[in-house]
Amino acid sequence: MIFRQLLLLLVVIFILSKPALSDNPSNLYLSDSLELQLTINGELTLLPETSSASAKEVSAELLLYPEESYRQKILDIDGQKGEISNNKIAYTWSNPELEKKGFGYSARIKTTDERAKVQFKVPFPLENTLGVEQYLPPTQNIDSDYPKIIAQATKLAEGENDAFKVVFKLASWVEENVKYDLNTLTAKSSQKASWVLENKIYFWNILHQL
Repeated sequence: MIFRQLLLLLVVIFILSKPALSDNPSNLYLSDSLELQLTINGELTLLPETSSASAKEVSAELLLYPEESYRQKILDIDGQKGEISNNKIAYTWSNPELEKKGFGYSARIKTTDERAKVQFKVPFPLENTLGVEQYLPPTQNIDSDYPKIIAQATKLAEGENDAFKVVFKLASWVEENVKYDLNTLTAKSSQKASWVLENKIYFWNILHQL
């Protein structure tokens, strides 16, 4: 009674509807609000390895579940016979036929262009690291000790005494100077930060992110 399970890649489809746009209707990032139709589909295939193989129960979970926040609200969601709990949807089949099992959900979501206000100034340079020391050392891909990275960051932070302004300037520089390439979804790994700085391009890799 041995069988194998094959889980196919989930498919995510976004459909934009009724956007309340600001001055530039061609740029969705400038929208005051958006209503999105989100559809997630998955497929589970049970493959018998013997002629007498069977299964009493099979289950699957979808963890790609929309999160509610001050910027996003779930208007409605159809779990398609799944059980919704703890920000995930669980599907169960009792005594299932050894074949393909489809599952998924459809949700309508409203997003709003709300930004959290900065409540107080954080002095720069930082007097303490606020308990995040473990996240600061260089890693294999984020080689923040690379001399040119240090030089560029120092140049951008020069003369600033507000940590928020420093972070904003760093992020703005990356947005304006580094091109994102979304066509390398089968790459084995992302490039190092030092390589990105040198080449001014970042290959975004969905498999690496997951």
